Amino acid sequence: MTPSGKTREEVVPGLNYKVPEEWTRKPGTSAMRLAEFTLPGPGGDAELAVYRFAGGGGDAKSNVHRWRTQFAKSDGSPLGDNDGEVQEVSKPPLKLTLVDLSGTYIAQVTPGASERYNDPNYRMLAAIVEGAGDPYFFKAVGPETTLAVWKPTFTTFADAITVVPAK
Repeated sequence: MTPSGKTREEVVPGLNYKVPEEWTRKPGTSAMRLAEFTLPGPGGDAELAVYRFAGGGGDAKSNVHRWRTQFAKSDGSPLGDNDGEVQEVSKPPLKLTLVDLSGTYIAQVTPGASERYNDPNYRMLAAIVEGAGDPYFFKAVGPETTLAVWKPTFTTFADAITVVPAK
């Protein structure tokens, strides 16, 4: 799988962005999910969901910390506060926090559930977008080899996010 470099415009209430043509949009599986995409790749499909929670959903730092608890290192220990990559990008009026984590994915299957995933060699590419009301969360999770293909494109995608002007 090699990204073509071609994109198409997508929109969620309040934001415009462009995604690679290879990403397949599908209906949201819950009211919290504004959009969902399937990202194809050599390790199998990854999923990207776009979330926005009324009232905010927490600040970037607390979400990054929570996301780190959803991964374990090869020895089974949790990711620490310095594991993975976190980059803040100022793009007035927006502030983006870009996150890249990898390891064994051990998140709860559903919020509050005792059942957890146990997916080794997984990765998360995420963007927290602040500055347009309640934050938006773009979160891709899937096989590391698949998300490695999309990492450069994900950065370009995040950089192209813009606010939809109020009418």
